[in-house]
Amino acid sequence: LLNRVARLFAARATLEEARTGDFYTLLPYAEYAGGIAWTDRDSYLDAIANNITQGDKADSYADAGHFWDHVLGGGPDVTVRIPGEVFSRYGHRLLTEQLPDGGWPTPYNEAWRPLLTAQACVTLARLRHGI
Repeated sequence: LLNRVARLFAARATLEEARTGDFYTLLPYAEYAGGIAWTDRDSYLDAIANNITQGDKADSYADAGHFWDHVLGGGPDVTVRIPGEVFSRYGHRLLTEQLPDGGWPTPYNEAWRPLLTAQACVTLARLRHGI
């Protein structure tokens, strides 16, 4: 499977798309970046991190969960490229998005709430332990 993904990445991926893609365009780049070696890997990791940082500056993340999907999907090779103050801001934002019933909201169908709540709890635990 990894070989198939690597071939697909080699055939379809572009640095421009990693630099400028919207949330769903960037997500496969962030998820693929975690721990896999390929040509121009550092250039792609820099582009992914820059896109995430620019998304923060433009306030384009609908909620903190979407930010963490990008950052944590990329693993430590992406997280080291994101400024600490951005992590702090989105950690705080994640905490403030919690609803009075203890769960987190979803921009999707309510059936997704348990999963998004579990992901938020795991993210907060990871933040407590330094990701």
